[in-house]
Amino acid sequence: MSGLNPKVAVHQLANEVNKLIEAGFIREVKYPTWISSIVHVRKKNGQIRVCVDFKDLNNACPKGEENITQDEPIDPMNIDDRDLPNYDSPSTSDSDDLPNA
Repeated sequence: MSGLNPKVAVHQLANEVNKLIEAGFIREVKYPTWISSIVHVRKKNGQIRVCVDFKDLNNACPKGEENITQDEPIDPMNIDDRDLPNYDSPSTSDSDDLPNA
């Protein structure tokens, strides 16, 4: 089974990581709470795809609806009209075209 030449792989991985940092998709952290496994996969066109395994992060995060908090329950009978958007009123750009009344 053929593998990646480590010298080539390190160079290609460094290039890919630098691209992701410059694009703002990833950033360096000083104090990592969860260490996620990073796996590199060679694509058919020869480029390297960097994949991250978030299993440890998912296991550390709480699950379930009971973790979602809300200050007070929503009662549809007590919703004030000021809380809802008014889609019938013209926008400022439309009101410029209306004649003065």
